[in-house]
Amino acid sequence: MPLASRHSSRNDAVRGAPPHTALHSREILISVFVGIGYYFGVHAGFALTPESSPVSMAWPPNAILLAGFLLMPPRRWWLLVALVAPAHFGSELALGVPWNMAAFWFFTNVLEALLGASLIVRWLGGPPNFARVRDLSIFITAVLSAVLVASFLDAGSVAVVGWRYDEYWQIYRTRFFSNTLAALTFAPPLVIWFTMGIGLRRTGYLPLLEFVALFAGTCIASFVAFRNIYSPQFATVLYVPLPFLIWAALRYGVIGVTLCSAVVTGFAITAVLEGPIPSSIRSPENAVRTVQVFLIIAESSLMLLAAAFAELRRSKEAMARNEERLELALHSAEMGIWNWDFRADRVTWRSARDKSGFETRTRSRSSRHLLRLVHESDRAKVSQVFRDALRQRGSAEVECRFVVGRRRHCWTAAKGRVLTDETGDPVRMIGVFLDITQRKNQELQTRVHREQLAHLGRVSVLGELSGAIAHELNQPLTSILLNAQATLRDLKGDSLDIAEMANSLQEIVDEDKRAGEVIRRLRALLLHGTVEMHPLDINECIGEVLLLENTDLIAHHVAIDLQLERPSPCVMGDRVQLQQVLLNLVINARDAMAGNAPEDRLLRIVSTREDGLVCVRVSDNGPGIRDTESIFEPFYSTKGHGIGMGLAICRSIITAHGGRVWASNADARGATFHLCMPSLSGEVGTTATAIRSPEAQRPTSERMASRSSSPSTGLRK
Repeated sequence: MPLASRHSSRNDAVRGAPPHTALHSREILISVFVGIGYYFGVHAGFALTPESSPVSMAWPPNAILLAGFLLMPPRRWWLLVALVAPAHFGSELALGVPWNMAAFWFFTNVLEALLGASLIVRWLGGPPNFARVRDLSIFITAVLSAVLVASFLDAGSVAVVGWRYDEYWQIYRTRFFSNTLAALTFAPPLVIWFTMGIGLRRTGYLPLLEFVALFAGTCIASFVAFRNIYSPQFATVLYVPLPFLIWAALRYGVIGVTLCSAVVTGFAITAVLEGPIPSSIRSPENAVRTVQVFLIIAESSLMLLAAAFAELRRSKEAMARNEERLELALHSAEMGIWNWDFRADRVTWRSARDKSGFETRTRSRSSRHLLRLVHESDRAKVSQVFRDALRQRGSAEVECRFVVGRRRHCWTAAKGRVLTDETGDPVRMIGVFLDITQRKNQELQTRVHREQLAHLGRVSVLGELSGAIAHELNQPLTSILLNAQATLRDLKGDSLDIAEMANSLQEIVDEDKRAGEVIRRLRALLLHGTVEMHPLDINECIGEVLLLENTDLIAHHVAIDLQLERPSPCVMGDRVQLQQVLLNLVINARDAMAGNAPEDRLLRIVSTREDGLVCVRVSDNGPGIRDTESIFEPFYSTKGHGIGMGLAICRSIITAHGGRVWASNADARGATFHLCMPSLSGEVGTTATAIRSPEAQRPTSERMASRSSSPSTGLRK
């Protein structure tokens, strides 16, 4: 960005200037003010010049021109020079200054103001903000640098022209201190006035009385200090106005310092010009220089103090605003903050709300005492998490329960980060915590509702299989009845065949076990118990589902093609819920093929391991699925008698197990349901009986024929 653009944009931002028309009017106003102020400043400077010195004690014109350069964009500086030239020559020639001396002084005055303004604009991009230490430091440095350079030329011009010439270095020193004092005294209030405005607000009588007391005290202290500037006690009373300058710096900032410094400077110059000079003092320059150095050092130091105090006040205000925002954020998010000082072993926390049982004000306890408030089941986990974070100099995240009262506890989620010193040693840990009791209760309720819904889904599915289940139980019960009748008939006969009776009784025992196994599987599906996660053999779950559904599949003429992974893949899950999912998928595949010819119904079940996952695919050769995603939505059903909750329940169960379930259509015809869950290494249990038994390996037609035979299958002939 060009220098002029930066300057103009910063001026606009600082002053809140309207568009270009208002800015142009403001430039004209500043130019006229600088021209008039420069004219009267020359007269004031000559009025402040002792008869014995060719240089004024304070030279205001350069300070006024410097303020004008800072208030105008650099592209308009030529306008100030053009307006100042007639004011300079008109005033100095009228006061008896030779034209060549006036020309030299015009050149050095413009050079000093231009050099100072250029340095400030180059470093800051615009007028300085005197309420900032950095801006004020750059302003003071630029002023000293500009006056230092211009004073060499100014003193040289006086020596060359010879007008009121005394000694080069004496003129140089006087001119340096004079212009520096004027720049520090007059330039800041002018810049502040045009950029920010100076006005008294009606805030009551006490501030007004304070301002009057400050002004009166400064005047009295300045009169006492400079009433006899040439007395031996002057060095003692010189610092009397200093407390009032400090008062002004702390209460009114830079503008207060400069105004009070102007009062002190006025009394000091008046004392130099009008005070009686003792005959023992040949030259008053030493006393004048003492006053100038004192005022320069005091004014620059106190302006920096005022700027630092203003920054501190703004920092406190910003801190208060940030504190309010933090409180609002904590209240909105129902969060808290904590800090663990490792060296003092103190944990300090502040919670926004009292839902956790702690007070909302800041509390502090030792880490051991705080750990005792953690639920005994979570203490080991919490200790391990924070030990790992401390050892790794990293972050920690944990969810635990805090004991509140005798029978209450609250869930809390805490996150923190370890902070280290310069040597890398951990010094403290900071973080936030959140009361998640409500979320945990909702998760518990959601899990209970999901289990209830899954149970209702199982009951609904088993209701559809009631005919097949009755057939599964009817076969062993009929066999038991016929064998018992045959044994009774043999007992009533003339001769007893012990071997035949033993065979009949053994048949009764076997069929009873068969019926009991069917009832056990039904009871497991019908029971409404809690979810228990155990390592499971997925092939074994598939086999148990096929045993339960076997009669119904035979009745619907469905052939089964099993392609199971060896060794059997294992997953972590609840056996009943996984069987419910597989049972739903098998029933859906069976119903999808109801429109096919009896010899064209094939159910294919495949289990594989893929990239750390166990995947099961249940495929049919039915007409396919129109919308493979909508079928998983609640109450969406393609069956005339369905309620549309089966696949929705399946997806919720698999998601709770950390897996995914989705559907896809085959290229030719049919659909496939994909079920993937995280895999466990190793094998669990054995494969299912239906997969291992010779009967399960026989062709489907033979198994269907055997299952469709007489109920007396297995009886002795």
